[in-house]
Amino acid sequence: TLYKVHRYFFIRDSPIFAAMFALPVPDDEPAHGISEDYPIAIDGVEGGDFDRLLSIFYPLSVSSSPPLSLYSPSFSFLL
Repeated sequence: TLYKVHRYFFIRDSPIFAAMFALPVPDDEPAHGISEDYPIAIDGVEGGDFDRLLSIFYPLSVSSSPPLSLYSPSFSFLL
């Protein structure tokens, strides 16, 4: 599955992604994540798990229920 999401949250909340996006890109190589032709592959993460992660960054609605936390058991795949 291909997702098109802004990298802001990943840079803000993950030192790994922040370091990855800070690396210089060689002139003869395209930057990964810049287009559908050069996506960033995240091995070992299922689409449904990634959907749940994105639901924190991009909620479909704002309600009075308590917000999800990245530290909940639902997101143990990230640890």
